[in-house]
Amino acid sequence: GVNQLEGYIKSRYIPDDVDYPDIQYFTYTDIVPKYHEKCTAKLTRPLAYYNQVFYMAALVRPDSRGYITINSKDSFAPPLIYPNFFQSKKDLNIIIDAMNSAVKLSKTRSLREAGYTLNTTPTKRCAHHIFGTDNYWICLAKNHTQTLFHQAGTCKMGPSKDPNAVVDPELRVYGIKGLRVADASIMPVVVSGNLNAGVI
Repeated sequence: GVNQLEGYIKSRYIPDDVDYPDIQYFTYTDIVPKYHEKCTAKLTRPLAYYNQVFYMAALVRPDSRGYITINSKDSFAPPLIYPNFFQSKKDLNIIIDAMNSAVKLSKTRSLREAGYTLNTTPTKRCAHHIFGTDNYWICLAKNHTQTLFHQAGTCKMGPSKDPNAVVDPELRVYGIKGLRVADASIMPVVVSGNLNAGVI
């Protein structure tokens, strides 16, 4: 189904002669209320009845960096996590480019002939901005961004001389014998795509 489609494009920061996209699109489907009578209780959104396609843009290599710290001396207490989304203005500009490209895609002949039109209804949190403007996309990003469980980088791999490095190139934790970390937290910079393959 359409949910299985992904695509990559380049923002203004990637030169034309560089084959290295920095925006990833995920597509998924939804249905408007008039189609709900066809749905069963167990499967509320069957793909056979979708009439909307959504594009979700992801930053492949964000510049912004968050941080995590301990909450108390209790080792079982949850940590304090500060994602710090959009610390970098560049990341917001990439989102603007991603959304503008999605708008252009919605106007292509193929989608128009298939009967798809762009829904320009603003979200409630951003209704004070004009749909499609930079300020609208920035508002949308700041109110609806999520990690999609792709957190990474809290136990950075690096050389021993790096004060921020937690593990060495063999994933051994500095200063603790017999302990290794083997997950996405050791990535000093995230991979260009979903984390699963990189972790494996």
